[in-house]
Amino acid sequence: MELTGYGRKYVITLLNHLPESTSRILRPRQPIYGSAVQEALFLAWRTIQYPCAQRLVPCLPSQIPVLERDGHLQIDEEHRRQLLTMSIRTAERLLSAQRRPTSHGISTTKPGTLLK
Repeated sequence: MELTGYGRKYVITLLNHLPESTSRILRPRQPIYGSAVQEALFLAWRTIQYPCAQRLVPCLPSQIPVLERDGHLQIDEEHRRQLLTMSIRTAERLLSAQRRPTSHGISTTKPGTLLK
């Protein structure tokens, strides 16, 4: 404590706990959802006019048969199962690449002098 200037309890914590390593082992995962599943998701998303994923995913079980019946979508059973069991968070992540960035523009007003 005298050498470092740390408090007693902090020194006890440092001595009793091993430091966590700063380097993590990164193992890249293979993608679960292929391009056919992503394209089917994008098609359903565009068909019902770009809703958020929380509203899109519950509509997929009724939307996919309609798209297949009308000939807009041809998907096999394995891809259909993946599409219908997709989580909301996964759908958000896949749709984020397709969303257009919102541009708020550049403000032309000057800040007031009272803020200084």
